[in-house]
Amino acid sequence: MGYTLEQGDQWALAEDLQVLLFDEDLRFFNDVFREEAEFRPNITVVALSQLTVRHCPPGTRGVLMEELIQLKKTMSKSVRDYSREFRTLLRMIPFLEHGENEAVPEADVVRMYRMGMPINWQVEFHRISRGWDLPSMEDQFELIERNEKESELLRGNRNRSTQQQPQQRSNAKKGNDQRPKNDNQGRANKYCGYCKRNKHNNSECFRDPSSPAYPPHNSGGQQSHRQHQQAQAFNGNRRANNSMAAMQEQMEEMAAMMRTLKKRQDDDYAATQFYETPRHHSMASMDDMAAMTIEGAPRM
Repeated sequence: MGYTLEQGDQWALAEDLQVLLFDEDLRFFNDVFREEAEFRPNITVVALSQLTVRHCPPGTRGVLMEELIQLKKTMSKSVRDYSREFRTLLRMIPFLEHGENEAVPEADVVRMYRMGMPINWQVEFHRISRGWDLPSMEDQFELIERNEKESELLRGNRNRSTQQQPQQRSNAKKGNDQRPKNDNQGRANKYCGYCKRNKHNNSECFRDPSSPAYPPHNSGGQQSHRQHQQAQAFNGNRRANNSMAAMQEQMEEMAAMMRTLKKRQDDDYAATQFYETPRHHSMASMDDMAAMTIEGAPRM
């Protein structure tokens, strides 16, 4: 609402100020307003100035400037909240008394506002440009704040994904370790932990001795198993008999060979003895044989 120096607007301004003031400030304002209402048309401004003098003694400008310098944008404070606090302190200076209401230079305003921002934001802001006014600086820092939040969100999502990958791998490994122990109903999903094959489980494995499907435990397969054992025994006996017959035949052949060899050795020995006997012995032997023949002949 705009106020003028007319009496109606002055009274309206006084009523608005009375709503905002409390206790001693309200009484002080009302006293000044009643005393000067008949003599000054701008009595409301005069009363407000008197109230300002009471609360803002000489040196208040220095206090406000120090607060502007010390004001900082924290992590829990947004850029918009920081700008609101900065402008609130800045608007108090034109209402000061005692010659302290001179406007703050624009360069000082920009410098103090920028110095309240984080260091990395100031570097980013300085990289873009060096000539700014307060409204454009507020917009630029709000843009930097939005980009920073988006970057933090992306980093958080990336960290969560990297943390979930080892967990997913461990869960998959646990699933693979537990896979041989399951008893799935589907044939395609069955797995035997004994023979390490698919399409059947441990209770259906005929290779596992503890499985009901193992041949000795299977009533339907006992007879075939027994026949298989008998056939194996028969084949073993037959192979043993064949081995014995072959061994006997080899022994007979060896005996015949030994007899032939012995006979050949005897003949060779006899021939050797015959040719090595002296001649006179041979002649004597012939005479003896002739005599024996004559003696043995029948007499006429």
